[in-house]
Amino acid sequence: MTMASIVVNIDVPELKPAIEFYVAAVDAKVARLLDDDVAELRYGSSTLCLLMKPSGSAPHPRVRAICAAT
Repeated sequence: MTMASIVVNIDVPELKPAIEFYVAAVDAKVARLLDDDVAELRYGSSTLCLLMKPSGSAPHPRVRAICAAT
């Protein structure tokens, strides 16, 4: 039986503290860093993609909702 895998994108206001949080909270492992604004972490069979975006930014240019990172 194979385990399902999932990719989760998470917008964060700052990358370094977010990486530290997920490493400490769920024992995620840093798989790779892309530029200065994306980190890919592995957690079990899942991938967490941390995407640095300022609070109040739109998730996509055509979307009116805003990111409300705290």
